[in-house]
Amino acid sequence: MVTNPVAPGELRSLAARARAEGVPLALGVETVSTGIAGATANQPVTIAVLSLPQTPPRASASSGTRALDLAVTAVLAPCVLPLLLVAVVAIVLDSPGSPLFAQVRIGRAGRPFRLWKLRTMHHDAAPDAPSPRETDPRVTRVGRLLRSSGLDELPQLFNVIVGDMRLVGPRPEMMFIADGYTALERERLAVRPGLTGLWQLRGDRSRAIHAQVSLDLYYIAFRTHWLDLQLLAATVPYVLRGLRRALTHRYRPSHD
Repeated sequence: MVTNPVAPGELRSLAARARAEGVPLALGVETVSTGIAGATANQPVTIAVLSLPQTPPRASASSGTRALDLAVTAVLAPCVLPLLLVAVVAIVLDSPGSPLFAQVRIGRAGRPFRLWKLRTMHHDAAPDAPSPRETDPRVTRVGRLLRSSGLDELPQLFNVIVGDMRLVGPRPEMMFIADGYTALERERLAVRPGLTGLWQLRGDRSRAIHAQVSLDLYYIAFRTHWLDLQLLAATVPYVLRGLRRALTHRYRPSHD
């Protein structure tokens, strides 16, 4: 069981050691640090303990991901569409402007695409400004609820349907950030970005997406359908906790 922060790349070494010794490997998704100088220790595990694969998948194991994404999206649609409609109405009533927000992000192999979100900031906020912090005046009242719960990401199911994204994968970043990637960070672009994943389920999301490279590189190397299903299942209580936190005015915005 991995309970201490580990540096970038170390998860893959731990998986190899566990395989050699014939022991299972598990990970609390909030226990992995960035390995960046000056980074502080993470909060204790509060989300989930995942049973992690220890060997890279065969080529056939990574097939069918598109079918899995579409099947899960179809199952979620009856619940998501009414929730999305309620959120759209709440945004329109809360502040002027379009309820949707589009931003260019970088996908697999560095290909830019238009990412969709529910608008959480006032319509005149700069689109590429730094992500808002707690009590940021740019964030609307409804936006605080949506950001804390992650429900502002719901329109990205459209990105999943058209093939720009997957349900599970590294988060996509803005073009000017991806332009400054190191060689290690560019490995994040080997797969399609996702709605949820190891980084997305972390409790402390105040650091930049690419700073969590250890999580993304592990996922890319060892992704399986079973790991995807575990992450999707862990996303449900994460969203519910975010809603409860927002409703009790303990808003902690995402760095996305």
